Amino acid sequence: MSASAAKWLLASVIVARSSSFLFSKFILVSMNPFELLGLRFFLAFAFLLLVYRKRVMRTFSWDMVRKGAILGITLALGMAAEMCSTNWKLPFPLFNPTANQDNRKHSEHNHSGNP
Repeated sequence: MSASAAKWLLASVIVARSSSFLFSKFILVSMNPFELLGLRFFLAFAFLLLVYRKRVMRTFSWDMVRKGAILGITLALGMAAEMCSTNWKLPFPLFNPTANQDNRKHSEHNHSGNP
């Protein structure tokens, strides 16, 4: 692969990943992270099987299924952690700096003597 082709491939992967992340942020409003992952993995499976069905049928083995399942589960766990972190707010001030500021404003208001 030439250096130019590698740069275009890297750029396309970055664009695809970024748009996927943005899409996930919007769709998480109406779906939970695991429903979204299930839908994404099913659509990817159906698309890839449609495109590569002849090759899959020719080279099918249970060892390939086992290795694919291990990789798929690893990817699903990583994506689930990412989606959950974008969807859920953590109560720890270390990870949520605005929570610390909100707590200070709230405590200043309560200690000022005014209701």
